[in-house]
Amino acid sequence: MLKNEIFDAMPIGILLIGPKTHRIEYANPVASELIGAPLEELVGSICHKFICPAEEGRCPVTDLGQRLDRSEGIFFRKDGGTIPILKSVSHANLGGREYLLESFMDLSEIKRIEEELERSERFLRAIIDNFPSPIFVKDRAFRYVLTNRAYEEYLGKSKEEILGKTDYELYPKDQADFFRKWDEVVIERGSPVDIPEEVSTDAGGVIHTLYVKKAPLKDDRGEVTHIIGVTID
Repeated sequence: MLKNEIFDAMPIGILLIGPKTHRIEYANPVASELIGAPLEELVGSICHKFICPAEEGRCPVTDLGQRLDRSEGIFFRKDGGTIPILKSVSHANLGGREYLLESFMDLSEIKRIEEELERSERFLRAIIDNFPSPIFVKDRAFRYVLTNRAYEEYLGKSKEEILGKTDYELYPKDQADFFRKWDEVVIERGSPVDIPEEVSTDAGGVIHTLYVKKAPLKDDRGEVTHIIGVTID
């Protein structure tokens, strides 16, 4: 059949399932490979043996009348392993017969990359938090989006009390004006700037002479998206 030839050539998994019987009536080679079972074993099997076993009897599509569109789920491989997938399920009329058309792609590599990014982010966060000098990042609206422990200790405020706020909500106006002026210089120049020495008092009333370096963070187009600052006491 033409539909089989088309589905067989697709780079994603395809299943045609009887909406009343929940039996798999067709599976393409990619579906067979991902599930780890031969086509002859898949075809004729109840779909819940391999797909969403916890939903047997309460299938979102056949029992609850929903349509799944790019929903994350889990495939249970024949060897006992699992595969995270992104799937869509809808009703389809093919050759005068009603089917559930389920298409899905393997998310294993994407999940692996996400986990690596999360590990890298935690690693970077640990470095920043343990850096002895105050560090902060602001967005283009001059709101704080990242601070380290040293900066939070300097202000005597928690991260939750700082993030999302501007200097005008955290410092006296004259000091906030000074910070804003140099933030604007960084955005205008698009290059790092060294802030002149500044005398400031921390949350404990101790007077500090500070040297601050601010630099732009840019996107792929070279547009300044954030300002990062490092303070040396």
